[in-house]
Amino acid sequence: MTLLLVFLLLLLLTTRWLAFHNLITFGKKYLLIITFLSFFSLINAQHFDGYHTVRVEQGFIKGRLWKIDGRQVQVFLGVPFAEPPVGIYRFQKPLKKQPWEGDHTAYEYGPPCIQFMDFHEHDRFSGQNMKRQREDCLYLNIFSPYDSDPEILYPVIVWIHGGSFLAGSSDSGIDMTVTIKNLILRNVTLVTLNYRLGPLGFLSTSLPDAKGNFGIWDQIEALKWIQANIREFKGDPNSVTVMGESAGGSSASLLALTPAAEGLLHRAVLMSGSIAAGWAVKRIGESNWNIENLYKYLTCRNKINSEESLSHVEPVHQDYECNYMKQPLHCDAADSERDIFECLQLKADFSNSLMRKAFTYEFGLGQILIDGEIIPSSLNHLLANYSRVPILIGTAELEWAHKKAIFYGFKSYTTVNERMAKEKAQLVVQQSLLPYLDTFVCNDTLKLMAQVALHNYLIWNSSGPTWEMTEFVESLQKMESDIEFTAPMVKEIDSYLQNNQSVYLYSFEYLPSKDLIEEEWVDVNLFGLKRKVRTERKLPIKYAFHGLDHAFIFTEGYSSNIFFPYGETERQISDALCQFLANFAKFGNPTVQPVHGIFWPVVNEDHSNYMKFAWPLEMVENNARWSKASFWNDLMSEIATFAAENGMGREFPFTNEEQLQLAAFRRAWWALWVLVAAIAFLLWIIIICLVTQKCLDVRSRHYKNIIVANVTNTLEPSWNDIE
Repeated sequence: MTLLLVFLLLLLLTTRWLAFHNLITFGKKYLLIITFLSFFSLINAQHFDGYHTVRVEQGFIKGRLWKIDGRQVQVFLGVPFAEPPVGIYRFQKPLKKQPWEGDHTAYEYGPPCIQFMDFHEHDRFSGQNMKRQREDCLYLNIFSPYDSDPEILYPVIVWIHGGSFLAGSSDSGIDMTVTIKNLILRNVTLVTLNYRLGPLGFLSTSLPDAKGNFGIWDQIEALKWIQANIREFKGDPNSVTVMGESAGGSSASLLALTPAAEGLLHRAVLMSGSIAAGWAVKRIGESNWNIENLYKYLTCRNKINSEESLSHVEPVHQDYECNYMKQPLHCDAADSERDIFECLQLKADFSNSLMRKAFTYEFGLGQILIDGEIIPSSLNHLLANYSRVPILIGTAELEWAHKKAIFYGFKSYTTVNERMAKEKAQLVVQQSLLPYLDTFVCNDTLKLMAQVALHNYLIWNSSGPTWEMTEFVESLQKMESDIEFTAPMVKEIDSYLQNNQSVYLYSFEYLPSKDLIEEEWVDVNLFGLKRKVRTERKLPIKYAFHGLDHAFIFTEGYSSNIFFPYGETERQISDALCQFLANFAKFGNPTVQPVHGIFWPVVNEDHSNYMKFAWPLEMVENNARWSKASFWNDLMSEIATFAAENGMGREFPFTNEEQLQLAAFRRAWWALWVLVAAIAFLLWIIIICLVTQKCLDVRSRHYKNIIVANVTNTLEPSWNDIE
């Protein structure tokens, strides 16, 4: 019906156009031809082309066929790859999906996993589906060329979404038509998937059967399903590339290394994310998303009262008893961690989005845990010994270029003096660098590192140490980007090179020439009713930023509520990037043949040859881009060496301040015992001297008054003596 209406509209417009130009007389003979060609062009671009049913281990799946640019593509949406992780299966590794009866219709995306941030609430492509989020969310989607020849198989790319392990879904920021044109029509099979987020995916416990990392186990279960079934969708199970960005990039990084996923993948594309990043893995101390902490907040033993947490949550008029909950969790028995675990499994309610958001600001990011399984021992050991597949890896020119001044504590424009600069730099180092370390450091060390960092990132004026706020914020953005993205990436590259694996390095530096626009949704009251209203504002950004490359693969100029006009240069960048990715998925090499006249070789040991995504494309042959990364990695190596030599390790269960206090207490304790021992020794000496002196005095005394009497006299005294 829609196509028919479009056809009639084209017919009407064409007729009016010809009449307007007085061409209707001789144009009539061309009218049908013109209209038919226009309609055929529309039909040929994209249209539904029937259904297609395949059989997998669990049963039959019915998907749809589409014809796009003259080629048939099969699309299967919302395919379950594991049992629903609910009830007693909450906080557990996913279970293999059991067989079903009849046909499973795969016509629409499955529900997203429970979100703990609202990053994608208004996403152009997944915003509507976000309203369906729930715990039963382990679904994947398959896009693949359709070919009747059973011998033809296509390499598989598995996309893992980002979102700080708190948000996102398999359809976030994905324009299906654009994605198919950019990847599927280059003879690639694409799989996108959901995985559990927040505490549902990354809860920390000490129980042997629930060590955490459930979200990563979801990804591994999806890879197992792909190995068993992707051949039915024309995908090659022997040519699987995992690809992700941000948290998805660190997930792909881990999957490429962990023994738990060995044999399930063959290449990895890591975009602005690495398992070596401090924000990705909890290295030291207890995770904030641990079972005891979560239990205390759900039962209102602990209350959300931090100003930052409350300021990010919308004020509400509903009556909540505490922590944005109408009724706290009640556990009949909570005498042990096992009791708490079973109570949370069956009774904890995560349906309140305000509560989830408040908890996130109180607890922080979700993080992968060192659990002894996915990460068998230390992270450094994993990187050094398990780098086994080729990788294509890179970052944006300035990852945090879109991070606003208010995130660094600047509420109004100001000039930054030296004292303020040191405070802000120390805060960035503390928040970004400390999670990267395997040991604790004291405040004095933090201050020293911050001062060194300032001299590396700021231009010191001869007139005095003051800076304009915009200049200073840009320096903080660079510092934070290098610590959180560039340095971990370089560290991971080095581990792959030491294991003789191929590494292809890139830097995404193309910034659209037209304005970047950010969509924002603000609350307004219309006639007494609260409504969300969409607003737009220009972003004054000078560098390519975190997630921008996503807008050249899965959309045409849209990424995380930021969009820009999409012109011919953007299409050229997109064509090159997607061809590189398709080639890497097929051959493990992005340029078996040059793309846009460029050949992309493997990176060398000093990282001095990498692909620069600008326009025109450029193969750079110097390593100045990564010099600050080496500074941070060398610094952290020195700290690790010092910690090892002084018996400080990640097993130390105290904070920096507690460690200093404990050291002072130990010194005072030993001093007290030394003092007690000295006093005791002194008293002992004094007593010995007194006793010795007493003995000498007794022996030297004269006995002139002693009378020796006869024995008889002593027995019978005389009357004279008595008198």
